[in-house]
Amino acid sequence: MTTTDTNERYAGAATGEEARFFAGLHQLAPLTETIKGIEFRLGEDSDNAPAVWITIRTNADDKPSKRKIAELNNASETLRSAVRQSPYTRWPYVQIKAD
Repeated sequence: MTTTDTNERYAGAATGEEARFFAGLHQLAPLTETIKGIEFRLGEDSDNAPAVWITIRTNADDKPSKRKIAELNNASETLRSAVRQSPYTRWPYVQIKAD
């Protein structure tokens, strides 16, 4: 099976180079007391366009500090910008999930 066949069978599938790019994005938003994890899910959005869903995990907090909000916003924007400036055409959807 060729790479093209794989991409046709698995909509939104990443190439090896693209997968390495997304794996490397973890370095842009390292784990901290605020950022507990980052997940990437590749696929197609409702318009069948290539997309990536980025989930930033944090602890649940009824009254997050300004520092925590700023750190989460900074991580969101950093990851979104990196994807948009990359040679890949995936649209980044970023969400913050509190556990």
